[in-house]
Amino acid sequence: MTTTKLQKDVTRATLPCLPHEIWQLIIRYLPHEARWQVRAVTQMIYGIVMDELFGWMKIMHLGGLETEKNIRFLTAPSIAKRVHHLTIHNQVCLAPALSLKERLQRRFYESYGHWIKRGSHSRRLRCSPQSLLDSIAKLDGLYTVEVVFSSGVWTTVSPEWKPYVIGLGYLRCALRMSGATITRLSLSIPVVALGHFLDGTRRTMGCPDWSPGHAGEIVLPNLEDLILILRQTAEPNLMQDAVKQIYEVSIPEFISKHKMLTTLTIEDIQYAADPAHPSPYLPLAPIFRALSSEPHSATLSQLRSFSITHPVIAWNVTDDTVAAELEALSNFLQRYASQLTTLRLDLQAYFLPLPRSYTLPHPRKWFSNELYSVPFKCLQTLDISMLFYPFANYGDTAVSYSLGQYLRPLLESGLKVLRVRDYIFTSLDQVKTLLNASAAEGNGGLVELDITVRHLSPWLLDLLAGRFPTLEVLGLTFEVFTHEKVPTDGPQSVWEDTESASIPFQKLMESRDYTSDWPKLQLLHLYAYGDYKYSHISRYRAIIGAFPTTVRYRIGGCEIENYEWDWRGDIARSGAVQANNITGHLVQ
Repeated sequence: MTTTKLQKDVTRATLPCLPHEIWQLIIRYLPHEARWQVRAVTQMIYGIVMDELFGWMKIMHLGGLETEKNIRFLTAPSIAKRVHHLTIHNQVCLAPALSLKERLQRRFYESYGHWIKRGSHSRRLRCSPQSLLDSIAKLDGLYTVEVVFSSGVWTTVSPEWKPYVIGLGYLRCALRMSGATITRLSLSIPVVALGHFLDGTRRTMGCPDWSPGHAGEIVLPNLEDLILILRQTAEPNLMQDAVKQIYEVSIPEFISKHKMLTTLTIEDIQYAADPAHPSPYLPLAPIFRALSSEPHSATLSQLRSFSITHPVIAWNVTDDTVAAELEALSNFLQRYASQLTTLRLDLQAYFLPLPRSYTLPHPRKWFSNELYSVPFKCLQTLDISMLFYPFANYGDTAVSYSLGQYLRPLLESGLKVLRVRDYIFTSLDQVKTLLNASAAEGNGGLVELDITVRHLSPWLLDLLAGRFPTLEVLGLTFEVFTHEKVPTDGPQSVWEDTESASIPFQKLMESRDYTSDWPKLQLLHLYAYGDYKYSHISRYRAIIGAFPTTVRYRIGGCEIENYEWDWRGDIARSGAVQANNITGHLVQ
């Protein structure tokens, strides 16, 4: 008995004392229902589970059950203090205009009413949008704040505008209360309101003055990640000067005063209620000119990542404006070329599509701009969009060659991650041209590559394996499988997908083994964007068989080891993959 008791004591004494973060990761993988059961085990577990339950809070619309729960949760100080990550929809800021008060639904009280103070009655519980904003304004432990889904139809003359801006004031309070802890801020707010939001001391035309409790400067000394989604609205012409003032002063001043900023993302979304009459084009050049000047640039010494989405190429933009935009952006990147490690360039107008009759600049001319000759010293990741060239007819390899020439010095200086988005390499020759144009001794050290091709073939995999042997992640978005080296676009070679049609592809893949070609490969991501009547499970199986057994696979957005596939290749249901006899990690 004594020995047994001693052994038990030793066992208790040697239980692992894991850090809080490790326990948090363990709890995170439990189902949501199980977290409620586990939270009462010990006081430590209780705190961890509560952090997981309430640490991330999304408030996406008024009147729903989730919003009702969140309103009740936020009124409890013991829960509100655990909210560290807040995502809120812009329409929630309309609460000052709403007088609606709804009773909490019966199922809410039955599910969560057990911890409500004794004596409370469900009939007395109310869901008030205004009380939600009052609770948000008191949050003082936020790490991240994300304001999403701004409406492009709200303008300064809309009836929703004044209450919306007043509602933004409560968010300003939350930012000021949590100023010392916030590290990430993402704002999707109409530009006119954004300037008023960022600068609480300067009045903006069309916006009501802040109340005394909502005014004042927002300073986030530990802010590291800033995302500004500049949602432009169809404002009257008299507002354009106010918007220019925001671009020239308010936004640059807000960015430059946050000295710990490491990641800056600017997205300019052009919106028009009537596509035939878009809102006036507002260039971003004033922002970049201001940030490139000495007083501002001196404060961004920690900046490492920059991302821009901006419609430089658009049918209503003059050549002079395009040149000015590219020059300002180029000067900004020149200023930070020695410290940026990540760059994302997307200079196409998604919401102002180009007509096919629009004359695009020749790729050689476009890539000759100073923007594409910035001498980056330590760039590791490049994500570049080529959306404005999908139907340009400049020769089969013109874009590939020009892009390759641009990439060559970047690869030579140590580029590790390359993502070419929104451009389809329609032939193997185009891919070869890209690789040949960027080829130089010692510049094949990419660890991640993501491109889009029309045809996925064994010949393409051979080409990439020979050029980039150090890849750890390979992403291929494609339309069709093919076994042909120079595929034809007839129905038999492109759209026909029967078991017999896949045999040549399977035979070619069976003769290949990429174990020695890609010894470090960890993830292969295959995403087919074509519309097929039949599946490709046999071809996926053939590809997987040619790769090292340590490679993980992702089909579309799913890790395939977490899904079960039937023989037609459809995702049937969540669970372990069995009975398909697919090699690699498809069978566990």
